[in-house]
Amino acid sequence: MTAAGLLGSLALILFVSFGGFGMTPEKSPLPRQYEQTLFIALDGIPYSMVKELGDQGKISGFQRPARVISAFPSTTTTAFTGLFRPLGAQPAPGYDARFFSYALNEVRGNLLEAYEFEAADFNRFFSYKRNTGFQQVVMYTLPAFALRRDLGKMRKLLWESPEKDALFFYIGSTDGTGHLDGAEKTRNLFLEVLKAAKELQGQYQERFGRRLRLVLFSDHGFHWAPLKKTDVGDLAKRLEEHGLKLEEKMSGPTSVIAITWGNISGGDLYASGEKTEEVVRILHEMPGVDLVARQKDGKIILSATREPMASAEISFDDRGEHFAYRPLEGDPLGYESVLESLKKEKKLNAQGLASEKDWFEKTRESPYPDALYRLWDAFHGLVQNPATILLSTREDYEFGDNLTRMGASIRGGMVGTHGALALDSCSAFIMTDDPAIQLPPVLRYDEALLPFKPLMGEFLRAQGGKSILPKSGTPSH
Repeated sequence: MTAAGLLGSLALILFVSFGGFGMTPEKSPLPRQYEQTLFIALDGIPYSMVKELGDQGKISGFQRPARVISAFPSTTTTAFTGLFRPLGAQPAPGYDARFFSYALNEVRGNLLEAYEFEAADFNRFFSYKRNTGFQQVVMYTLPAFALRRDLGKMRKLLWESPEKDALFFYIGSTDGTGHLDGAEKTRNLFLEVLKAAKELQGQYQERFGRRLRLVLFSDHGFHWAPLKKTDVGDLAKRLEEHGLKLEEKMSGPTSVIAITWGNISGGDLYASGEKTEEVVRILHEMPGVDLVARQKDGKIILSATREPMASAEISFDDRGEHFAYRPLEGDPLGYESVLESLKKEKKLNAQGLASEKDWFEKTRESPYPDALYRLWDAFHGLVQNPATILLSTREDYEFGDNLTRMGASIRGGMVGTHGALALDSCSAFIMTDDPAIQLPPVLRYDEALLPFKPLMGEFLRAQGGKSILPKSGTPSH
């Protein structure tokens, strides 16, 4: 989840809006043939943190965590849309809760309303999730309080739904702590969730006479650093100097729309075809901009702020199953050696394209992992209103406005973020305590939940959605 405007003044009224925790009425246990899996989605927990805790012996009873390469931009909306796509999730309206609608020619969503209408389809898979803007404010102003409230509802959800084979429970306060409190406090909240889940598992065994399977996963990674700003106000001034205007609707060829939702290291912009290249040049003049992607003549053109500038052309087939990478100037992704390796191994077809599987294997450890597929999906699969331009800043920069920065200053300012195409921002995790499920070391986002589909028969039937397989069909990587 991106850092929603952090209105600290609202925190004072939150406590009167909640009742006591109370006890859940007991129910008679169901027969033993039912088996349940509790999926706990933790917003913004990076793979590196989970791996380190595992190496330190602080995570017991779980299989080795797998790294999940998240969608781009690595926001909660795009990440969960990609994660739940194999279960039937449809494309989201936009890359985040605030988005541009081509049909309505306007930007939809604001601080307190964005979670209350036009929700992304992935939301229906969660049995529990903080959905309203008001609940989001709690999550970011009082993350530890919000976490404990949520953990108190986890037992209630299980006790009321013993017949369901799968339940998905969302915890977002870990993202709020990540943005505002740093890695150590985020780690502490993660361990608190882990402890609560294991205790709940023991209570569940006593109550229902069967074991509760646990699966923990996150939507995207995180990068902690003293953050510098790539300011949308600065962008507006630079555009104006070139006769362009930052607006919330397309009123003519000089209109440019920049979506900001919190302050993250990714962004989406909308511009007329005739002005796109000019907007790209302006973006590269701004501090902190790393990569800019746009479509041209059926290809993706990727440019990077380097000395000198670097650019490349990404070609693909209609289904996004094969890709070609052609450096034009320099090598923005650092994939030239990968390209040479694919040539030597004779993995390029007659059109010079290699399979998405081969690109995944060769780039999954790179500074920009699996970038070709993720960029293609960002323009062609994840959202209903794809951007004209996608932006990735350096990971020590955030793109956004001063309103959120001012809100964050109440808590001391932002100390980390996510969103970029780069490694830290996109490195999520998934792990389970089921010894029968052995996850590969690295998974793409639309493969991460596939190993668990056999455990979700009733759950998926209840959703009524058609399953959409990733390009590879199975988690083979």
